[in-house]
Amino acid sequence: MSEQHGQLGVQVEYPRDYSPDVLHPIDRQQGRSELVHSQFVGHDLWNLWELSWLGENGIPVVATGQLFVPADSPFMVESKSLKLYLNSLNLTRFGSPQAFQECVEKDLSQCIGAPVSLSLKSSRDVNPQPAASQAKCIDSGELISQDFDSALANLIADAELSQEQHWESHVFRSLCPVTGQPDWASIDLRCVGPSVNPDALLSYLVAFREHGGFHEQCVERIWSDLMRFGQFTELEVLARFTRRGGIDICPYRSSSEESGVLWDRSRQRAFRQ
Repeated sequence: MSEQHGQLGVQVEYPRDYSPDVLHPIDRQQGRSELVHSQFVGHDLWNLWELSWLGENGIPVVATGQLFVPADSPFMVESKSLKLYLNSLNLTRFGSPQAFQECVEKDLSQCIGAPVSLSLKSSRDVNPQPAASQAKCIDSGELISQDFDSALANLIADAELSQEQHWESHVFRSLCPVTGQPDWASIDLRCVGPSVNPDALLSYLVAFREHGGFHEQCVERIWSDLMRFGQFTELEVLARFTRRGGIDICPYRSSSEESGVLWDRSRQRAFRQ
């Protein structure tokens, strides 16, 4: 029987709270004892595509990262335990990206017995969308509620002002209804009709963080809820989810039978895709 490595191969629930204890070290000598030559140098570079935590104001922050692990460390970290650990930080508040970075570096350094370094890149660091898209990112707004109903009740800022609006957010997270695994997406919303309160829209999308639903179901609920409370004459919703198992899904729903403005964007890669 093969040796059990932490949670690898075991069905577990994703931790909701900060859990450095889930990190599982693996002795590098297990694989090196049979090598004839092992006087090499090098490193392990982990590309992290689904980093997220809460800012002091409770608004989610998303980022990508590169984790540098020296090859001469006595231990390496088992990959599933690293994923569980990073997801345990999703609902933890940090005063700054540096505080998040320092926390991860400290915990992983203790796990492998050697210093590691983490570099971060947020959605604001990547190239912005083309000016022609006119999309406005709502991620720097304020949370005005913690649930769907309260957010939707404040969705419309001015019912008398009809205009075309295009909003985007990169902090969307929902949960797989089968495994409980977090799913991440960038959301594009284009509507024609009453003026939308961007903070209410952000609060509504953030409320999905503990909601279980398949990708397609989440997009259809967003479209239906916004149409119900906004009574828009045109509404498009596009979600570009990060890949899982080498596959990513980009559900698109529109009020028009013709190709909408966001149709072409469904073929473009979003931040973290």
